[in-house]
Amino acid sequence: MTIQHQIDSQFGYHKETVPATSTSAAVKIAAGAKRVSVGVTPAGTARVEFTLSTYAEIDGATARWFSWVDGDVTVATADTLDGPVTAVRCVTTVAGTCVFEILQAAEG
Repeated sequence: MTIQHQIDSQFGYHKETVPATSTSAAVKIAAGAKRVSVGVTPAGTARVEFTLSTYAEIDGATARWFSWVDGDVTVATADTLDGPVTAVRCVTTVAGTCVFEILQAAEG
């Protein structure tokens, strides 16, 4: 899954509800993205993970994933990933769904 940019905007936006005790699909970030903001609103506990692995490694399920600096959270939390990343995902670790949002600045 790759974020699609809105025609009338400089930003790509993605929002999904992640089921309890599961991991969302990787959301690929476009090459050259200036910054990526991520947020979670968990009903239980959740965290955001990001990868620096290639798209081929992501597709082949061999990507290495890192937890964001906020770790597991139980309240609505957002942060900006300042360095380049190739994908992000949400992991729910305790019963309860999680709303997962991504806002990506467009290239250029």
